[in-house]
Amino acid sequence: MRQAAIQYSKSYGSTTFSVGLENTYSDVTSTTGTTYPDSSGGAGFGLSGTPDGAARVLWRGESAFFALRGMVRNIEINNEAAIPGQRYRASTLGYGIGATGGLNLLDGRLALFATANYGPGIGRYLITVSQGFGAVTNFGLPGVTAQRAQIDTVTATAGLVGLQYKFLPNLQANALVSVTSLNYPSYVTQFTTTSSAINTNLWATSVNLIYSPVPLVDLGIEYLHGSRALVVPDANGVVGGTADRVHGMVLVRF
Repeated sequence: MRQAAIQYSKSYGSTTFSVGLENTYSDVTSTTGTTYPDSSGGAGFGLSGTPDGAARVLWRGESAFFALRGMVRNIEINNEAAIPGQRYRASTLGYGIGATGGLNLLDGRLALFATANYGPGIGRYLITVSQGFGAVTNFGLPGVTAQRAQIDTVTATAGLVGLQYKFLPNLQANALVSVTSLNYPSYVTQFTTTSSAINTNLWATSVNLIYSPVPLVDLGIEYLHGSRALVVPDANGVVGGTADRVHGMVLVRF
C-alpha cells in the first residue's frame, strides 16, 4: 500500500537491510460498523499516535532472491464520549512476519515465486484482508459497557505461489494461487450489521497471457476465480460466495 513513510536502507554485497517508520492507521470493526482514523463510524474513532515500525532483509543472487520482513503497529480506538461513565479507550499491539522467495530457471524463461505472511493485526497490510480488520471490538454488543469494552487483533495466515513462463521474449504466461485464513475472538459470531464482511477464509487463482508487439506496448487477457466463506451467515443467510472474471488489458509505457 502507498502511504507516508521514512525508511533507511543499507546494502552489504548482495544483501540489503531496511528499517522504517510508517503512517499509523487504526482499522477496527464492531457489530455496528468499521472505524477508521478519518471516520467515527462503528464503535468510535480509530486513533493512534504511534507510527508503525517495519523492517526487511533482502538477498539477491544471480538467479534467485529471498526476503524476510516484519512489522509492528499499535491499533487504538476510543469513543470520545462526553459522559465519563460511557467513555472508553482501548488499544492492542499488532505485528506481522513474512517471507518471499523467487527462482529463475531455464535461462530465465521460467520464474517460480512464493510468499507467506502471518500475524495478529496485519489488517490492511495484507491485500486479501478487508480494510477494517486489523482488529475487532466487542463494544456495542448487548451487555458490554464502556468498562468491559475490549479490542482484539484479527490473526491472518496467508500464502501465495505462482509462476511465469516466457514462450518468446515478447510472449509470456503467468499463473498464481493465493489462500488466506482469518481467526477472530469468539464474540465476533454475535456481529450482525457487519457479518457480510467477516471472512473466515479466501482463495483465488488467476491465469493470464501477455503479448508485447513492440517494446513499449503490452496486450493481455486474464481469467480470475475467487471464493470466500463467512464466519457466520449474513442477514440473508448467505455463507460465502464465488466470483469469476475475464478481462483484457492494453498497457502503453512512455
